[in-house]
Amino acid sequence: MDPKREEIERKRTKIIAWVATVAHILASPFFLLLSYLTIFFGDDPSIPSGILLLVTLLYFCIPLSVPITLYLIWSRYKRKKFKAARWHCFDTLWVFIFCIGVSELILILVEN
Repeated sequence: MDPKREEIERKRTKIIAWVATVAHILASPFFLLLSYLTIFFGDDPSIPSGILLLVTLLYFCIPLSVPITLYLIWSRYKRKKFKAARWHCFDTLWVFIFCIGVSELILILVEN
């Protein structure tokens, strides 16, 4: 890669990484609140306590993914792996989608 192209990639990745960092920091309290709200699933007597514990632990993976994602973004940026750094900006989104989908699937299966 020529130096000018690498400099453009570096600047673009740095901007995207900072936007992702600010977005993750602002979204962290909401992710944590969402994971705490899963405790209210316990009000439904039809959900076994083991399933409730599994869903709660699944939701706690979302706020735990935020610092890991931030580490992955900035460590890849420092190693000049700009494409990987940009890809890791969406890690928390993938974890969020996965956790919501799996928990909904578990709750649907329990209700039937």
